[in-house]
Amino acid sequence: MFSGGKIIETATFRKNPQPDDKSSDDLLIRDDNAFGQAHEDAVRRDFTINGLFYDLETNEVLDWVGGIPDIRARTVRTIGDPVVRFLEDPVRILRAIKFCARLDLGIAPDVYDAIVQCRGSLAMAARPRLFEEVLRLMRGGASHRSIWLMWETGVLDVLLPELAAYLSDTQESDGSTWALFSAIDRETKERGEAFDDVVLWTALLLEPMLEACDGASDRVDAAFDFLEPVVDRLNVPRRIADGVRRIVAMMPRLQTGRPGRFARTPLYEYAAEVVALVASARGVDTKPSRDAAPKRKRRR
Repeated sequence: MFSGGKIIETATFRKNPQPDDKSSDDLLIRDDNAFGQAHEDAVRRDFTINGLFYDLETNEVLDWVGGIPDIRARTVRTIGDPVVRFLEDPVRILRAIKFCARLDLGIAPDVYDAIVQCRGSLAMAARPRLFEEVLRLMRGGASHRSIWLMWETGVLDVLLPELAAYLSDTQESDGSTWALFSAIDRETKERGEAFDDVVLWTALLLEPMLEACDGASDRVDAAFDFLEPVVDRLNVPRRIADGVRRIVAMMPRLQTGRPGRFARTPLYEYAAEVVALVASARGVDTKPSRDAAPKRKRRR
Protein backbone atom coordinates (compact mmCIF):
# COMPACT_ATOMS: atom_id res chain seq x y z
CA MET A 1 0.00 0.00 0.00
CA PHE A 2 1.28 3.44 -0.97
CA SER A 3 0.24 7.00 -0.16
CA GLY A 4 -2.87 8.32 -1.83
CA GLY A 5 -4.64 4.98 -1.60
CA LYS A 6 -2.51 3.38 -4.31
CA ILE A 7 -2.21 -0.39 -4.13
CA ILE A 8 0.19 -2.57 -6.12
CA GLU A 9 -0.58 -6.28 -6.09
CA THR A 10 2.26 -8.79 -6.23
CA ALA A 11 2.13 -12.50 -6.90
CA THR A 12 4.52 -15.40 -7.30
CA PHE A 13 5.12 -16.91 -10.73
CA ARG A 14 3.16 -20.07 -11.41
CA LYS A 15 3.15 -22.72 -14.08
CA ASN A 16 0.55 -25.04 -15.55
CA PRO A 17 -0.07 -28.10 -13.35
CA GLN A 18 1.24 -31.39 -14.67
CA PRO A 19 -1.35 -33.92 -15.90
CA ASP A 20 -0.81 -36.19 -12.92
CA ASP A 21 -1.42 -33.22 -10.59
CA LYS A 22 -5.07 -32.93 -11.66
CA SER A 23 -7.75 -34.38 -9.46
CA SER A 24 -9.86 -35.72 -12.35
CA ASP A 25 -9.73 -36.55 -16.04
CA ASP A 26 -11.52 -33.40 -17.24
CA LEU A 27 -9.68 -30.21 -18.22
CA LEU A 28 -11.21 -27.95 -15.57
CA ILE A 29 -8.44 -26.45 -13.42
CA ARG A 30 -9.26 -26.74 -9.74
CA ASP A 31 -5.79 -26.15 -8.30
CA ASP A 32 -2.96 -24.25 -10.02
CA ASN A 33 -0.61 -23.54 -7.15
CA ALA A 34 2.42 -24.96 -8.94
CA PHE A 35 5.27 -22.46 -8.67
CA GLY A 36 7.31 -21.64 -11.78
CA GLN A 37 9.31 -18.98 -13.60
CA ALA A 38 8.26 -15.88 -15.52
CA HIS A 39 8.06 -17.52 -18.95
CA GLU A 40 6.08 -20.43 -17.44
CA ASP A 41 3.69 -17.96 -15.84
CA ALA A 42 3.18 -16.22 -19.19
CA VAL A 43 2.06 -19.32 -21.09
CA ARG A 44 -0.50 -20.26 -18.42
CA ARG A 45 -2.40 -17.01 -18.94
CA ASP A 46 -5.53 -16.81 -21.04
CA PHE A 47 -4.93 -14.43 -23.96
CA THR A 48 -1.82 -13.29 -25.77
CA ILE A 49 -2.62 -9.61 -25.21
CA ASN A 50 -2.84 -10.38 -21.50
CA GLY A 51 0.42 -12.36 -21.28
CA LEU A 52 2.97 -9.54 -21.57
CA PHE A 53 5.52 -8.79 -18.86
CA TYR A 54 7.57 -5.67 -18.19
CA ASP A 55 11.16 -5.76 -16.96
CA LEU A 56 11.74 -2.83 -14.60
CA GLU A 57 15.53 -3.11 -14.81
CA THR A 58 15.86 -3.18 -18.61
CA ASN A 59 12.70 -1.14 -19.35
CA GLU A 60 11.50 -3.59 -21.98
CA VAL A 61 8.37 -5.60 -22.65
CA LEU A 62 8.84 -9.37 -22.44
CA ASP A 63 6.62 -11.19 -24.91
CA TRP A 64 6.78 -14.99 -24.79
CA VAL A 65 3.31 -15.53 -26.28
CA GLY A 66 3.04 -13.28 -29.35
CA GLY A 67 0.93 -10.66 -27.63
CA ILE A 68 2.45 -7.60 -29.33
CA PRO A 69 1.59 -8.74 -32.90
CA ASP A 70 -1.98 -9.45 -31.76
CA ILE A 71 -2.23 -6.01 -30.16
CA ARG A 72 -1.14 -4.46 -33.44
CA ALA A 73 -3.68 -6.63 -35.27
CA ARG A 74 -6.31 -5.71 -32.63
CA THR A 75 -7.22 -9.37 -32.20
CA VAL A 76 -8.13 -11.46 -29.16
CA ARG A 77 -6.36 -14.80 -29.38
CA THR A 78 -5.87 -17.47 -26.72
CA ILE A 79 -2.49 -18.80 -25.65
CA GLY A 80 -2.71 -22.33 -27.01
CA ASP A 81 -5.76 -24.27 -28.15
CA PRO A 82 -8.84 -22.12 -27.37
CA VAL A 83 -11.06 -25.15 -26.69
CA VAL A 84 -8.59 -26.43 -24.10
CA ARG A 85 -8.21 -23.00 -22.50
CA PHE A 86 -11.97 -22.47 -22.21
CA LEU A 87 -12.56 -25.94 -20.80
CA GLU A 88 -9.79 -25.34 -18.25
CA ASP A 89 -11.56 -22.19 -17.08
CA PRO A 90 -14.93 -21.39 -18.72
CA VAL A 91 -14.92 -17.85 -17.27
CA ARG A 92 -12.28 -17.06 -19.88
CA ILE A 93 -15.16 -16.96 -22.37
CA LEU A 94 -16.57 -13.90 -20.61
CA ARG A 95 -13.11 -12.35 -20.37
CA ALA A 96 -12.70 -12.72 -24.15
CA ILE A 97 -16.02 -10.94 -24.67
CA LYS A 98 -14.99 -8.23 -22.22
CA PHE A 99 -11.73 -7.50 -24.03
CA CYS A 100 -13.48 -7.41 -27.42
CA ALA A 101 -16.26 -5.13 -26.24
CA ARG A 102 -14.32 -2.74 -24.03
CA LEU A 103 -11.26 -2.34 -26.29
CA ASP A 104 -13.12 -2.67 -29.62
CA LEU A 105 -11.07 -5.69 -30.70
CA GLY A 106 -11.85 -8.53 -33.06
CA ILE A 107 -12.00 -12.22 -32.13
CA ALA A 108 -9.78 -14.73 -33.90
CA PRO A 109 -11.98 -17.18 -35.86
CA ASP A 110 -10.83 -20.24 -33.90
CA VAL A 111 -11.49 -18.42 -30.63
CA TYR A 112 -15.01 -17.45 -31.75
CA ASP A 113 -15.77 -21.04 -32.76
CA ALA A 114 -14.43 -22.29 -29.42
CA ILE A 115 -16.69 -19.86 -27.52
CA VAL A 116 -19.71 -21.28 -29.33
CA GLN A 117 -18.53 -24.85 -28.78
CA CYS A 118 -17.63 -24.47 -25.08
CA ARG A 119 -20.37 -22.10 -23.91
CA GLY A 120 -22.15 -24.92 -22.08
CA SER A 121 -19.14 -25.36 -19.79
CA LEU A 122 -20.00 -22.04 -18.13
CA ALA A 123 -22.54 -24.00 -16.08
CA MET A 124 -19.56 -25.68 -14.37
CA ALA A 125 -17.90 -22.41 -13.34
CA ALA A 126 -18.14 -20.97 -9.84
CA ARG A 127 -21.36 -18.96 -9.62
CA PRO A 128 -19.85 -15.97 -7.73
CA ARG A 129 -17.26 -15.59 -10.52
CA LEU A 130 -19.98 -15.62 -13.17
CA PHE A 131 -21.94 -12.98 -11.26
CA GLU A 132 -18.89 -10.73 -10.99
CA GLU A 133 -17.88 -11.14 -14.64
CA VAL A 134 -21.37 -10.25 -15.85
CA LEU A 135 -21.19 -7.11 -13.71
CA ARG A 136 -17.82 -6.23 -15.20
CA LEU A 137 -19.35 -6.44 -18.66
CA MET A 138 -22.00 -3.94 -17.54
CA ARG A 139 -19.65 -1.59 -15.69
CA GLY A 140 -17.02 -0.95 -18.35
CA GLY A 141 -18.96 1.35 -20.66
CA ALA A 142 -19.40 -1.35 -23.32
CA SER A 143 -22.48 -3.22 -22.13
CA HIS A 144 -24.22 -2.95 -25.51
CA ARG A 145 -21.51 -4.79 -27.43
CA SER A 146 -20.87 -7.18 -24.54
CA ILE A 147 -24.48 -8.36 -24.36
CA TRP A 148 -24.68 -8.48 -28.15
CA LEU A 149 -21.65 -10.78 -28.33
CA MET A 150 -23.10 -12.96 -25.56
CA TRP A 151 -26.40 -13.19 -27.43
CA GLU A 152 -24.75 -13.83 -30.81
CA THR A 153 -22.52 -16.63 -29.51
CA GLY A 154 -25.23 -18.27 -27.39
CA VAL A 155 -23.46 -17.49 -24.11
CA LEU A 156 -26.51 -15.50 -23.01
CA ASP A 157 -28.67 -18.64 -23.44
CA VAL A 158 -26.52 -20.34 -20.78
CA LEU A 159 -26.24 -17.52 -18.25
CA LEU A 160 -29.44 -15.52 -18.75
CA PRO A 161 -31.85 -17.56 -20.87
CA GLU A 162 -34.69 -15.29 -19.73
CA LEU A 163 -33.08 -12.27 -21.42
CA ALA A 164 -31.92 -14.31 -24.43
CA ALA A 165 -35.45 -15.63 -25.01
CA TYR A 166 -36.91 -12.13 -24.74
CA LEU A 167 -34.45 -10.75 -27.28
CA SER A 168 -35.11 -13.63 -29.66
CA ASP A 169 -38.90 -13.81 -29.28
CA THR A 170 -39.56 -10.09 -29.59
CA GLN A 171 -36.86 -9.64 -32.21
CA GLU A 172 -36.48 -6.25 -30.59
CA SER A 173 -38.53 -4.43 -33.24
CA ASP A 174 -38.17 -1.13 -31.39
CA GLY A 175 -34.64 -1.77 -30.12
CA SER A 176 -35.60 -0.58 -26.62
CA THR A 177 -33.34 -3.01 -24.76
CA TRP A 178 -30.31 -2.25 -26.91
CA ALA A 179 -31.03 1.47 -26.61
CA LEU A 180 -31.07 1.05 -22.83
CA PHE A 181 -27.66 -0.64 -22.89
CA SER A 182 -26.34 2.18 -25.08
CA ALA A 183 -27.70 4.70 -22.56
CA ILE A 184 -25.86 2.89 -19.76
CA ASP A 185 -22.61 3.07 -21.73
CA ARG A 186 -23.11 6.74 -22.58
CA GLU A 187 -23.98 7.77 -19.03
CA THR A 188 -21.15 5.67 -17.55
CA LYS A 189 -18.59 7.49 -19.70
CA GLU A 190 -20.08 10.88 -18.84
CA ARG A 191 -20.14 10.12 -15.11
CA GLY A 192 -16.67 8.65 -15.13
CA GLU A 193 -17.83 5.80 -12.91
CA ALA A 194 -20.12 2.80 -13.06
CA PHE A 195 -23.67 2.72 -11.74
CA ASP A 196 -24.49 0.80 -8.58
CA ASP A 197 -24.91 -2.94 -9.00
CA VAL A 198 -28.62 -2.71 -8.22
CA VAL A 199 -29.11 -0.23 -11.08
CA LEU A 200 -27.11 -2.35 -13.52
CA TRP A 201 -28.94 -5.59 -12.75
CA THR A 202 -32.30 -3.83 -12.90
CA ALA A 203 -31.48 -2.35 -16.31
CA LEU A 204 -30.10 -5.67 -17.55
CA LEU A 205 -33.31 -7.59 -16.81
CA LEU A 206 -35.79 -4.72 -16.98
CA GLU A 207 -37.64 -5.48 -20.22
CA PRO A 208 -38.24 -9.22 -19.70
CA MET A 209 -39.17 -8.61 -16.06
CA LEU A 210 -41.68 -5.91 -17.02
CA GLU A 211 -43.17 -8.34 -19.51
CA ALA A 212 -43.41 -11.01 -16.78
CA CYS A 213 -45.10 -8.56 -14.40
CA ASP A 214 -47.52 -7.18 -16.97
CA GLY A 215 -51.07 -7.98 -15.94
CA ALA A 216 -50.04 -9.72 -12.71
CA SER A 217 -52.25 -9.04 -9.70
CA ASP A 218 -49.15 -8.93 -7.48
CA ARG A 219 -46.20 -7.46 -9.34
CA VAL A 220 -43.79 -8.17 -6.48
CA ASP A 221 -44.64 -11.89 -6.53
CA ALA A 222 -44.32 -11.96 -10.32
CA ALA A 223 -40.91 -10.29 -10.11
CA PHE A 224 -39.88 -12.78 -7.42
CA ASP A 225 -40.89 -15.78 -9.55
CA PHE A 226 -39.02 -14.39 -12.55
CA LEU A 227 -35.81 -13.58 -10.69
CA GLU A 228 -35.47 -16.64 -8.45
CA PRO A 229 -33.91 -18.90 -11.14
CA VAL A 230 -31.44 -16.11 -11.97
CA VAL A 231 -30.50 -15.75 -8.30
CA ASP A 232 -29.82 -19.47 -8.07
CA ARG A 233 -27.95 -19.71 -11.39
CA LEU A 234 -25.60 -16.74 -10.84
CA ASN A 235 -25.56 -16.50 -7.06
CA VAL A 236 -27.03 -12.99 -7.09
CA PRO A 237 -26.83 -11.52 -3.56
CA ARG A 238 -30.20 -11.07 -1.89
CA ARG A 239 -29.57 -7.35 -1.37
CA ILE A 240 -29.35 -6.84 -5.12
CA ALA A 241 -32.14 -9.27 -6.00
CA ASP A 242 -34.58 -7.69 -3.55
CA GLY A 243 -33.74 -4.22 -4.87
CA VAL A 244 -34.32 -5.30 -8.47
CA ARG A 245 -37.69 -6.86 -7.59
CA ARG A 246 -38.98 -3.80 -5.79
CA ILE A 247 -37.82 -1.33 -8.43
CA VAL A 248 -39.33 -3.30 -11.30
CA ALA A 249 -42.59 -3.76 -9.40
CA MET A 250 -42.78 0.01 -8.88
CA MET A 251 -41.78 1.02 -12.43
CA PRO A 252 -45.31 1.94 -13.66
CA ARG A 253 -45.77 4.32 -10.71
CA LEU A 254 -42.25 5.70 -10.99
CA GLN A 255 -42.62 6.47 -14.68
CA THR A 256 -45.86 8.33 -14.07
CA GLY A 257 -44.32 10.37 -11.25
CA ARG A 258 -46.31 8.71 -8.45
CA PRO A 259 -43.69 6.97 -6.28
CA GLY A 260 -45.70 7.38 -3.07
CA ARG A 261 -44.00 6.11 0.06
CA PHE A 262 -41.35 4.42 -2.08
CA ALA A 263 -39.76 7.87 -2.52
CA ARG A 264 -38.76 7.78 1.14
CA THR A 265 -36.87 4.49 0.88
CA PRO A 266 -33.13 4.08 0.21
CA LEU A 267 -33.95 2.30 -3.07
CA TYR A 268 -35.55 5.38 -4.57
CA GLU A 269 -32.24 6.89 -5.66
CA TYR A 270 -31.42 3.74 -7.61
CA ALA A 271 -34.92 3.61 -9.04
CA ALA A 272 -34.62 7.22 -10.15
CA GLU A 273 -31.43 6.37 -12.03
CA VAL A 274 -33.16 3.46 -13.78
CA VAL A 275 -36.05 5.70 -14.83
CA ALA A 276 -33.56 8.30 -16.06
CA LEU A 277 -31.71 5.68 -18.09
CA VAL A 278 -34.97 4.53 -19.69
CA ALA A 279 -35.81 8.14 -20.53
CA SER A 280 -32.34 8.67 -22.00
CA ALA A 281 -32.73 5.53 -24.11
CA ARG A 282 -36.00 6.94 -25.46
CA GLY A 283 -34.50 10.37 -26.08
CA VAL A 284 -36.53 12.02 -23.31
CA ASP A 285 -34.66 14.32 -20.93
CA THR A 286 -36.77 13.79 -17.85
CA LYS A 287 -35.79 12.49 -14.43
CA PRO A 288 -38.06 11.53 -11.54
CA SER A 289 -37.92 13.81 -8.58
CA ARG A 290 -38.74 13.43 -4.94
CA ASP A 291 -40.97 16.44 -5.40
CA ALA A 292 -43.39 14.13 -7.17
CA ALA A 293 -43.89 12.19 -3.95
CA PRO A 294 -46.80 13.24 -1.73
CA LYS A 295 -45.67 15.36 1.19
CA ARG A 296 -46.96 14.87 4.69
CA LYS A 297 -49.16 17.61 6.01
CA ARG A 298 -47.86 19.37 9.05
CA ARG A 299 -49.96 18.80 12.15
CA ARG A 300 -50.99 21.83 14.11
